[in-house]
Amino acid sequence: MTKKQPKFLFYTLCFLLVISHNVFSKNIVKVWDYEITNIYSNSKLSNNFSPVLNGDTLVFGDLKGEVKTLNIKTKKVEKIIKLPIAVDKSLEFKSKILKDFVVFSGKHLVNGKHYYCSIDIKSKRIKGVVAHKDELISFGEFALFEKNNNFIIFNPKEGRGVYRQKTTFSILKSIYTQDNNRNIFQSRQNEVIDITIPKFAASLIMSQRSKKQDILEFNTIVTIEKDVIADNIDSEILYFHRANGLIGLLDVKKRKILWEKKYFSKDTKIQGPYIKGNTLFYLVSYSSKTKDKEKLGKIIALNKKSGMSSWISDDLPFNNFGIIHFDRYILSSDLLGNILFLDIKNGAIKEKFEIGKGISKPIISGRKMIVMTNSKIIMLENKRIRFRMKLIGRKIKNYFT
Repeated sequence: MTKKQPKFLFYTLCFLLVISHNVFSKNIVKVWDYEITNIYSNSKLSNNFSPVLNGDTLVFGDLKGEVKTLNIKTKKVEKIIKLPIAVDKSLEFKSKILKDFVVFSGKHLVNGKHYYCSIDIKSKRIKGVVAHKDELISFGEFALFEKNNNFIIFNPKEGRGVYRQKTTFSILKSIYTQDNNRNIFQSRQNEVIDITIPKFAASLIMSQRSKKQDILEFNTIVTIEKDVIADNIDSEILYFHRANGLIGLLDVKKRKILWEKKYFSKDTKIQGPYIKGNTLFYLVSYSSKTKDKEKLGKIIALNKKSGMSSWISDDLPFNNFGIIHFDRYILSSDLLGNILFLDIKNGAIKEKFEIGKGISKPIISGRKMIVMTNSKIIMLENKRIRFRMKLIGRKIKNYFT
């Protein structure tokens, strides 16, 4: 036997082990679960709430304003601060600069007004509170909101508005886009507006000299009809729906509707689309006549070119999350308290885990996924080899670009 043969046999064995693991074991595994009562024993979380993941720390806020953290490695719970608001939602920022800062929103415990509250988790301090009832549009290390014909830039590190610019626009809603570094909204005048932010926005916004000149630029992409609600946009197409139940695509350059199809009615709501290749994923839900009955909806996969359905799921319950894509799956749940991993190609249930009812928006972090239910926090992990390799490749690409 030559010296090369043992090495060859070793690599062959490793290869076979990897292949066998990928073929014969489950791709998704449960890592741990943790009872919410171990964090909040005498209070409740809002039905709209989903925690924020800061590094290895999950940050929670309850209806009494108590902010606590859970370390996902050690399971250590720590009290952070008491806020003057009943925490309803969290605002997500993707900038690494804000790793120690979290912004929660909710109604004041005394006066009932709606506020956004910025917290420094590391120093356990409130950085600031801003009274505003409509949504904030997060971009980079800042957020933007409109008030009295002024666009105000909110800095979580300062906890206040740090820049104000007069405008003729009024925000109806932000428009979801999968184009990186784009910030788009629909105005109350039914204009689709692209906000352009300078390359060195942070230094300009925080500079005293910049207060005398306009920093933000507004580009009107298209003006849409009064009954049209913009749902998503890319460089060429606006994805929209109408109140009467039509879903459609508009070529913004040619000002031409490519197709319209009817998949829901006036008493239903729509979330999406999430775009993956040539497929559009929507969540079409209908409110229950019974107040306490779980809300139900269908996930619909449509061909982007034709608008015809590729697959439609069964009636599935949902809480406050829409279309979540994780590796080869679209996430959903069922009436029995299972989280479902639907095959992105055909909607078939590939894997499922019983985790309980009231599933909130899952948090995706690399191979890990954290889900909160009415009673537990659960961590799941994707063990698929090709998915691991894909994430490693993505990290290498980001490093060199």
